[in-house]
Amino acid sequence: MKRKIPNLWQSGEDARRLYSLFLSRLELGCKYKRMVFACRQIRRYARGGPGSDAGLFTFGPEIDALCGLKKYGVAWRQLRYYEVRVFGHHLKCDRPKLSTADAMVCSIYHVPLLYFLGRYEKGRNLLEKCLDQWFRVKRRRSYDIMYLVSNLYRRPLFRCTVTLAHFYQRLGTDLREWRHWAAFVKGFHPGLFSRAPVSQEELLADSSALGPFLEHLSNLHSERVTSGVGGGQSYLIDSPAKVAKRQKALQEKLDDFYRSMRGVIDSTNAKLEQLFPELQELS
Repeated sequence: MKRKIPNLWQSGEDARRLYSLFLSRLELGCKYKRMVFACRQIRRYARGGPGSDAGLFTFGPEIDALCGLKKYGVAWRQLRYYEVRVFGHHLKCDRPKLSTADAMVCSIYHVPLLYFLGRYEKGRNLLEKCLDQWFRVKRRRSYDIMYLVSNLYRRPLFRCTVTLAHFYQRLGTDLREWRHWAAFVKGFHPGLFSRAPVSQEELLADSSALGPFLEHLSNLHSERVTSGVGGGQSYLIDSPAKVAKRQKALQEKLDDFYRSMRGVIDSTNAKLEQLFPELQELS
């Protein structure tokens, strides 16, 4: 019999915050079975307390845990159930045009699950529709959607690592066949190409050059973003001196913040281990 977790709503604790932290710690420890059990237990507590809506935040972590267990069919069913709970109906992902909100949800949840379920053509078509929404915006920056188009993972293992390139690879087609390929390549700031071993013309003509291009940007980002914070393209196209100055100032602010929050962090960790003793095994 699995250990029950405490009912934090009944005991008057800050339930959502503490449950969310608990689930995050379980995920870091790859305790996926325990996560699924905990998410469902939390929703049962919510139904008997503040109301079932209070437990909706657990569906995302549960879906991720089910993916970690490779139970993709169960994850898909939970996603469809979540849609009904939140929107009152299943999202109509097969519509020719998606709203901005629907495109966001579909790209985060539906697309990766379709990939893991082996429904590559449907997943590719859906992700392309999601990206259509982005390309309707006149001032677009390809750097901001790069994570949806391609990355350095040869085989995605987690929901957030599935990209359009993975679908094209599975379907045996060239990413240049994507209707927005040229606009995507031309949407990168020229400064990114000036720092990479790949030119815009080379990338337009050869989609396989996207790998070296992204790898160079990733290495440059790691080299420049010394504080661990800062994801915008300005960190890559500005001068090294300017970036270093911003990173130094940001690091000082981070250090001040962590010093001021040290007591809160320590007390929260102690509270979590008091409420959920199993976390001591993950420390």
